[in-house]
Amino acid sequence: KDETLQGNNALRGFMEQLTTSTNVRKYVELPMICVLGDTSSGKSSLLSALSMVELPSSHQLTTRCPILLQMTNSSTERFCVSVQWSEKEREGQFKAVELSKEDGVTLPDVILQAQKAILDHTKTAVSSDVIQVQVYGPECVDLVLLDLPGIAHTRGIEDSESLVEDISNLIQMYLANPRCVILAVVPANVDFHNSQVLAMTKKVDPDTKRTIPVITKPDLIDAGAEGEVIDLLLGRKMEFELGFHMCKGRGQASLDKGQSLEENLEIESEFFASEEPWKDVENRDMFGTVKLRQKLGDLQMKMIRQTIPTVLKEIHEKQQHAFSTLVEMGNLHQTAADKRRFYQDYCQSYVANLRSSLSGKGKRINSKSAAAKLHDACADFMKVVREGSLATIKTIVEGAQVLVTSS
Repeated sequence: KDETLQGNNALRGFMEQLTTSTNVRKYVELPMICVLGDTSSGKSSLLSALSMVELPSSHQLTTRCPILLQMTNSSTERFCVSVQWSEKEREGQFKAVELSKEDGVTLPDVILQAQKAILDHTKTAVSSDVIQVQVYGPECVDLVLLDLPGIAHTRGIEDSESLVEDISNLIQMYLANPRCVILAVVPANVDFHNSQVLAMTKKVDPDTKRTIPVITKPDLIDAGAEGEVIDLLLGRKMEFELGFHMCKGRGQASLDKGQSLEENLEIESEFFASEEPWKDVENRDMFGTVKLRQKLGDLQMKMIRQTIPTVLKEIHEKQQHAFSTLVEMGNLHQTAADKRRFYQDYCQSYVANLRSSLSGKGKRINSKSAAAKLHDACADFMKVVREGSLATIKTIVEGAQVLVTSS
C-alpha cells in the first residue's frame, strides 16, 4: 500500500510538472479537469469550498484568463501566485508572490493583481496566459483544477465587441482536448434543457464520457420542482458516464455575514442529511463538497495512470521531430558575424539562381524556367493583340487618338 501511494505521488508530481510547463502544453494534450460555468452559476463558491481557500467571488473578479488551481496536502498553509505566459518574451511581467495567512495581502488581491498585469501587458480583454495558484494546507487534497472564464452572453458598454466570441474561443480550446474532463457547473434553479454550459459540453463530448455536471444552489429550487432535479441527478433525464453531483455553496448573503468555509461544509452536510428530497436518496456519494473532492482526486489519479504512457510517447515523438528539423537546418548561427555571413551567402545564392533561371540555363525539375515562362507570357500577349481589334494598327504616333470598336 505504501509503495502504491509513493508511486501515485511520483506520477502526480511528474504530471503536475508537465501541466505547469507552458512549452509542453503547447504541443501535447495533457489530462486535466476544467471547471466551466456561467458567471452566476456558483462556480467561484464551489472552487473555494474544494480548495478550502477564499478565492475571488464573481462580484470581485470577472475572470478573463484561465486560473490553474494546484492543491497540495501539507502540514503548513501557504500560497503562491504566478503567471504562465504563453510567450517567452512576456516572462518577468509579473513576479511570483508567496504569502501565508499571516500576511496582510489576501489571495484574492494577488489574483486580481496577476490578471491586471496580464491584461495590461497583452492589451486585450481576454488572454490565454494562465494564472497559477498553488495552495498548500492540511485541508487540501492533491488535486489540480483549471478554472475557465465564465461564459459571457452579452458585453458591457466598455467591453470590446469581440468579448463574447473571444471567451468562447478560449473555452473551446481547452474543451476540445480529449483528455480534459469537464466539471460543468449548473445552478439548480435554471432550466437544464436551455443550459448553455451543457450545450457546449455536448458539442465536444457527445457521448458524455468526460463530463461531470455539478448542480449548485439546491436551496433556490422553486417549491414543487425538486422532483425534476432529482430525476436529473439520478440520470433519468440525461445520462452522463461519470454521473451527476450536487453541492451547496455559500451565497452572497452568507458571504456578507462572514460565513467561513468550515461553517459552510457543516451547513451543507446538514442540508443534504435533513432536507427533502435529498435525504432520501440512497447514493450519498453524489452529495456534498467533501465527496466531490474525493471523487475528483481519485479520477485525476486514474486519468494520469491511463494517459501517461501515451503522453510520454507523444513527447518523445515531438522531440525526435524537433531534433530532425534542427539537423536539417544545419549549424545554428550564434554570433552577429555568423548571421551576417549566412545572410550574405543566402542572398548571393538566391541572386545566382534567379539569374540562371531568367537565362533559361538553370536546371528545373517538373517546371519551366523563369525565361521560358516569360517567353510564353509574351507569346500569349501577342496572340491576344493579333486576334483583337488592336491588330489593325500599323503605326503608332505619339499624341494620336485611336477609336476602337467591338464587333
